[in-house]
Amino acid sequence: MPEDKPELEKTEPRVIEVNEWFTPFTDYDAIPYDTLPDGKPYRGFPVTQRAKNLDFQIANIGRCRVSLDYDQYLVDDAGDINTYLLVLPASEKIIHGPNLKKEQEKMETSPMFLAMEFLDKPLLGQELPYIVEAELPSGQIISAELKPVDGNDELEQRPQTWQHWTLDDKSFTDPAVLEVSNIINKIQLRFVPKD
Repeated sequence: MPEDKPELEKTEPRVIEVNEWFTPFTDYDAIPYDTLPDGKPYRGFPVTQRAKNLDFQIANIGRCRVSLDYDQYLVDDAGDINTYLLVLPASEKIIHGPNLKKEQEKMETSPMFLAMEFLDKPLLGQELPYIVEAELPSGQIISAELKPVDGNDELEQRPQTWQHWTLDDKSFTDPAVLEVSNIINKIQLRFVPKD
C-alpha cells in the first residue's frame, strides 16, 4: 500500500487593492521554479528555461499572474524590433535586442523578464482601464498598459504588459531583471486607473 502523500493546501491569492503598492517577490529564493503539470521541470531547466509565477487578486479587476521568466531562445534571437529595460542594482538602461546576449554574458547571471497578465476569461480581448506601475530598486518608476497583443490564441488575448511598457515615453518589450534576489525582492508594483 503506497504511503499517503499529504495534499498541498490550496491558498487563495492575496487580494491587492487598486493604488496599493506591493512587493510580489518578497523572498525570491524561497519561491520554487514552475514545473509542468506532472511536476517535472521544463525542458532545458535551469540552463535555458525557467520561471517563477505568483498569482494575486486585484480588487475589482481580476486574477493577475506576476511572472519572472527566462528563456535562452528569446535572448539568442532578440531582434532589432525588441528593446528591453535592463534592471541593474542601482540603475537601468534600455538595450536593443541584439545587445541582450552580450549584456547577459557580462552579467554572469540571466535576465528574468518581468510580466503580468490577467487570467479571468471575461477579460479576454479587453484593454483594461488601468496601468501597472513598477518601482525598480533605483527608485525609477516604469509603467505598462494592460491589453492584449496581436494574435488569436487565449494567451495573446489576455490583458498583459508584454510589449506595453514605457519609461519616460520610451517603449520597450519587457524589463529584464538580473536574477539576483536582492534586486528582485525590491521591485514594487501597483495598479492604478488610467487618467
